[in-house]
Amino acid sequence: MRVKIDKRELEYILDLSNEIVLKKSINPILSNILLETNDGILKLTATDTELTLIADIPADVMGDGSACVSNSTLRELIKASTGALIFEKENSLLKMSSDKERFKVTLNTLPSSEFPVIETEEIVNAPTFTIKGFVFRDMISKNIPFASKEETRYTFMSVFVEKTGLELRTVSSDTRRLALVKSFIDETVSDFSFLIPLKTAKILKSMVKDGDLRIKLLNKRVAFVQDNITLISSQVEGDFPDYKAVIPQETEHNIVFNRTELEKAIKILNPFFTNDNQRINLYIRKDTIKVATDETEMGQGEDFISTDYEGENIDISFNYSYIKDIIASVDEEEIMMKIKSPEKPVIFKGKNNDNCIFVTVPSIRSR
Repeated sequence: MRVKIDKRELEYILDLSNEIVLKKSINPILSNILLETNDGILKLTATDTELTLIADIPADVMGDGSACVSNSTLRELIKASTGALIFEKENSLLKMSSDKERFKVTLNTLPSSEFPVIETEEIVNAPTFTIKGFVFRDMISKNIPFASKEETRYTFMSVFVEKTGLELRTVSSDTRRLALVKSFIDETVSDFSFLIPLKTAKILKSMVKDGDLRIKLLNKRVAFVQDNITLISSQVEGDFPDYKAVIPQETEHNIVFNRTELEKAIKILNPFFTNDNQRINLYIRKDTIKVATDETEMGQGEDFISTDYEGENIDISFNYSYIKDIIASVDEEEIMMKIKSPEKPVIFKGKNNDNCIFVTVPSIRSR
């Protein structure tokens, strides 16, 4: 194996694969990536057995072969180098050098035969759905903050993807809040649904570019293909809860406020929020919302933002980190808060946009 390759493309792929390979594992091979050369292509494969990245990188191949090498070590070396890189495999050693620098590095490798075999034959003829990459990336980016971070709740530590008719939906929830994002599409592929792990969603957010993204439906897996990169993910087993039942169907109060104003208020009050004090209180009155923290040993803060509301007085509280995530996820400058009562789940959305809906449970204040 002997190959010359541009540093930039390989560095980008290694950044992606670094999120997949296992840093600590009883099987050392899973901390490594497989490099293979064939027909002018350097093929890089990284896997944790549940999630696999395959990238075909154009290169100047002067000899075919393969090498299994530590992803983190190779990534660190490449980030510190410049120019085109030259790799040469000799027995169990991978030699690395640069065409612009005088350094030479020798890396120990593991037998390529020990690297997990990745089944890819199914991908070629699998049912395929195509969507613009920037659309799908934006959708799952809004879902990621609302998925559960508790590893014991694997069904919620995921993003649910569902196509019904001409509508694609992505949903996530940690049981206390929910994010539903919708997009209208013109694909005629049959309806489908699947659950992908949160880890997969995070890598897709980094991987997917603006062009066409092909989603391939496999048996218990799903593949995401764009340009020279294929990401194959196991589907999460189990059923995602009925998210439609969580979204309030009837509300009595619609309060519109400016996203930037609330963002500034939260920034001012930020010093008063601690691990023990996470509640933000909204006192909604005619034309004004008082945003305030609880009183603690440190003190108390409050600020005021404007609203066009003219209904009855409402006092309601939320976890402030939940509100921060909503503000970061809503693209519109005007946000609508739809309230049934201060004890019931509340809907947040762009004033004129029903394609992104965020639901959160209020914090109940002691009387």
